[in-house]
Amino acid sequence: MESIFKQEVSLYSKVNSLSNTTLTIEKMFELIRLESFKEEVDQIRAEKDKGKRDELKKSLPAVTISGLFYGRRLKQNLIKHSGLIQVDLDKVLNKNLLKKQLIQDQFSLSVFDSPSGEGLKILIKIPPDKQVHEKYFIAIERYYLLHYKIQIDKSCKDIGRLMFLSSDKGIYINERSKEIDVNVLSESEFLFTSAIQKITNKNEFKKGSRNDFVFKVACECNRLGINEVLCITYCKNYFVEIGFDGAEILNCIKSAYKKTEEYDLNTEKPKNLKNLKSVNLLHLRTARKTIEDAKTKPIPKMLFSEFWHEGEICILFADTNVGKSILAVQIANSISTGDSIEGFIYEAGKQKVYYLDFELSDKQFQKRYSNNYESDYPFDDNFLRVNINPDFTDFRAFEDQLFDELEKTIIEFSVKYLIVDNITYLKTQSTETAKDALPLMRRLKELQMKYSLSILILAHTPKRDLSRQITVNDLAGSRQLANFADSMFTIGISCKESSHRYIKQIKVRATENVYHTENVIVCSIQNPFNFLGFQFIGFGDEREHLKHLSESDKMELEQNILSIKKSNPLLTLRDIAKQANTNAMKVKRVLDKDL
Repeated sequence: MESIFKQEVSLYSKVNSLSNTTLTIEKMFELIRLESFKEEVDQIRAEKDKGKRDELKKSLPAVTISGLFYGRRLKQNLIKHSGLIQVDLDKVLNKNLLKKQLIQDQFSLSVFDSPSGEGLKILIKIPPDKQVHEKYFIAIERYYLLHYKIQIDKSCKDIGRLMFLSSDKGIYINERSKEIDVNVLSESEFLFTSAIQKITNKNEFKKGSRNDFVFKVACECNRLGINEVLCITYCKNYFVEIGFDGAEILNCIKSAYKKTEEYDLNTEKPKNLKNLKSVNLLHLRTARKTIEDAKTKPIPKMLFSEFWHEGEICILFADTNVGKSILAVQIANSISTGDSIEGFIYEAGKQKVYYLDFELSDKQFQKRYSNNYESDYPFDDNFLRVNINPDFTDFRAFEDQLFDELEKTIIEFSVKYLIVDNITYLKTQSTETAKDALPLMRRLKELQMKYSLSILILAHTPKRDLSRQITVNDLAGSRQLANFADSMFTIGISCKESSHRYIKQIKVRATENVYHTENVIVCSIQNPFNFLGFQFIGFGDEREHLKHLSESDKMELEQNILSIKKSNPLLTLRDIAKQANTNAMKVKRVLDKDL
């Protein structure tokens, strides 16, 4: 990939000029660092009158930092995008302190003083694509608002925005800076900055009105669907200052979440409590408005390639001893470190993950992730593992207490990623009927929506016919589980090689079905030193890994079906299929043949 320093931009000798020449980013930095326009810039900085200062700036050469243009600086005249966008900060308070902070920012390619001397210019890497330029500006605008509490100049959204060349021998340059992600903020962070922007349009956060400002922000957060705990966390981080502590902020938010329906943010007056209506269950919008609303939300990131995305309830199901827990721990480890599993994609960065392990004892867990109980694998502290307290005995209250404590820890540790291993431990009863499965999935769905969680649930399949392709019908329990899931995938054992497994998509919503029967991912389970995990091998066809029944196998299956039917004539086709480890259609064919 060509160095960003070698990218060329258009250089204009005057602000209104239609003709331009080219200049490399490297040469531009050199001109600023060597103070090639020091005389002009010093004159601008010495001028106190803003109008005259703006006129003097027009004498400076300027560049279109986002690319090369032909003639007028219009989007349709862009020849090539440079992969850069500028950020202008005007009249910055504590400029030197902010400059030091921005120099530490992983996304800052360059930071230098503006020609006026009162502001700062920052350059950030983005994809060199004019179609996404404005989307990235919005992401950057929200990023600076959340992390630095500053509003950047909205004019930089224009792809043809001119940047006057300045003079700063202390210019900061870091070619290794990271390209910013359009989803640099989580969905709830993005919504929080939306609330800040809306309230800032008509209100100011200043002494004497701080309580009112935070109250209005919290009301808007509640309206946008941010849960109260997250709102408290964000507001404390954002608003605490000398003379305005967390206790005051907490009271404002508590009041706001209690009274949002009593307060009209548009008129800034209390509503008539007698005319209050409950929140509607149904949310009616046009299809066009739905898409417009969706544009304000970030694109879900992949947590485990196309199998599981952010914000989804995903089910991973497979037979016993196939490796569900092994893969689930591997996925949790990937989330906690921010590193992708080889052969798979992970996009969300380093995050806390909450792993409910109801399968392995501590010693069993240690054995899997050590070298014969020594040289333990160094898990990241973002990996939070939970199992049942052996001293707990009141199993009559098991389910309610489990969900209560789960919610408390989600709040305490601000966890967004939850893995449940496995689903049967969340209920004191079986999950094999709709009556049992539906309330369980509703509770998980409530948690997911309330705290914007991404949930991976492990589930079993009954003993299955290894000669058949895996389908949603193999999921243990009611299909209600599948109906509540956003995505589902499964692990199959290969009959070609006992250590090989294949991974297959069963249900998808956020993407196309990439890993179907004809394109499964093939892996082997290995423990090269101290981490038992799936090792990517390649791709294959599910049918290659299925068991091929011999004639004797087929005859044995038919005899078994007939024997079961004879011993209990009242059994349904499905019940016989379960006992015979086959499917109902096969049972019907055998019984029809026997008539």
